Amino acid sequence: MKKNPKNKHDDNFLLFLSTPTISKKIEEIRKFIEIPKEIFNNTSDEEIDRLYEQWIMHMAEKAEEISDSISFQNELKEIRSNLESGKIKQREAKELSEKLNLKIPINYLSHSIKEMIGQYNLPSFYDYPLRTYITSGVIKFMGTESFGIRPNFLNDKFSHTVDIVVHSELTDQDLIEIKKRVNIFVGKHIPRKIKPIKEIKKKLKTEEYYNDRSYVSPVDPDENYKSSAKDIVENIKADLNKRTTVKEIYETPRQLKKLRQKRFGIN
Repeated sequence: MKKNPKNKHDDNFLLFLSTPTISKKIEEIRKFIEIPKEIFNNTSDEEIDRLYEQWIMHMAEKAEEISDSISFQNELKEIRSNLESGKIKQREAKELSEKLNLKIPINYLSHSIKEMIGQYNLPSFYDYPLRTYITSGVIKFMGTESFGIRPNFLNDKFSHTVDIVVHSELTDQDLIEIKKRVNIFVGKHIPRKIKPIKEIKKKLKTEEYYNDRSYVSPVDPDENYKSSAKDIVENIKADLNKRTTVKEIYETPRQLKKLRQKRFGIN
């Protein structure tokens, strides 16, 4: 058994592999997916690579052979026929199709690994080391942190979210690191912290009056007048029963414009 001693998950993984039930399960998987025994005989890395490449090619041919076989196609047709006739429901048809696909060794391998992770309460990133160990006897970890950061905007330019995937219990240091990494995207991809806007209704009403200051003279319809700042102060008082100042009448529209630009990029 080859091992990279630097990884902190090695001890836990070795303990898991040493369980007789697991050792038996892994041997059953290796037999079903036809892994060459020579891979585990302390051969050179070059020889392992050569054998592994041959196995990959064999698995591709095996998958095609099984999926094209008459028995496989007949079972698949029966599932579809029973679904269309109403003998089985969509859920049962899906389960039967998934079970049928497990006859293909590479699918069986993926299913078995997923099943072990779920059944034995393993961190989700054990998928890679389990697959590597089963197919080569090597213990190798990638991405061994207790969490992962997944920016959604990489695949969707209209998304402004980042998913945090937790693999195992978080430490205080993990929480600090999560905040540090997520904050890298703040501003450009994630909105900044949204602070409450004091007296937003009064400010919006002030802006509305300020932007629509013109009114028609009740005496002469041909004459247009513009409300003064003092008029707006009185209107705000009458509408909202809120006190304001002439200075606020001029400053509020500029403040709201600046705030919209900062938060939404709107001029």
